[in-house]
Amino acid sequence: MPPVIERVSQRRLEYLAASFRQAGLRSTEAQHRARLAYAAYVGFLQLSLQLQQPRLQHDEYEAYVEHVMATLIPPSTTPTAKTV
Repeated sequence: MPPVIERVSQRRLEYLAASFRQAGLRSTEAQHRARLAYAAYVGFLQLSLQLQQPRLQHDEYEAYVEHVMATLIPPSTTPTAKTV
């Protein structure tokens, strides 16, 4: 793998892990969740190429993204301004 792709992938994983930590996950869980989220992203793109599928329609893609987010992002454990 070219070094630039390794660096970009590593930075993406670090960003995702930091985001999951900010969402309240412990470090190890955040790293696991980041890896899973990034694998889902890369896998989605790879499958689309391998299966030579046409791009999803906007509504289909939005539904897929909503499902991925609901699956991978933990519910907030801290109160927000709306819930206080």
